Amino acid sequence: MEKNNMTTTMPRETIGKHKAVFLDRDGTIIKSNPYEPNCSSPKDVELLPRAAEAIKLLNSNSFFVIVVTNQWWVGEGYFDEQMLFKINLKMQKDLQRRGGYLDDIFYCPHRRDEECNCSKPRPGMVFDAVEKYNLDLSQSFVVGDGLVDIGLGENVGCRTILVGDNVERGDKYPEADFKAVDILEAVKIILEETKEDNLK
Repeated sequence: MEKNNMTTTMPRETIGKHKAVFLDRDGTIIKSNPYEPNCSSPKDVELLPRAAEAIKLLNSNSFFVIVVTNQWWVGEGYFDEQMLFKINLKMQKDLQRRGGYLDDIFYCPHRRDEECNCSKPRPGMVFDAVEKYNLDLSQSFVVGDGLVDIGLGENVGCRTILVGDNVERGDKYPEADFKAVDILEAVKIILEETKEDNLK
């Protein structure tokens, strides 16, 4: 599998296993355009309310914060990887101006009809992050507004939080462990759950 990621923050200490939160991008951190593609240039990037606050809270509680995003727009020719880099960099800069930061961004650029291992809910992007940062999946979470995010969490052994009002269900995907109105409420759930873990 081709490894596609962009690190836009300073390197962090990676000795020992670390807890992480894997975040979807569109509809979780930035607004998702109802028209295709969701975000095709940096000018389209608009942080969702409370997203920066949520990520800053994760940063201050020693979580690795890693985006995992399907970007089949690249494989289908809507825009190229250079434009995707610019879009992600704009998102990162907007977060940093508000006090939060992402440790890394992993993306799948392949077409929807390709049988790659990195397209969510397949586990490739998460496994690449585990290898790079020595992460403990049993202490980690997947947060997103899509059922593929919940499927990803199930496939890699993370707890899952579905954000937004997505109520679609089907046999293809498991139920989320938790539901939240947005990313900040999801982070509060994570902090409460990990506090309880530490008391056990």
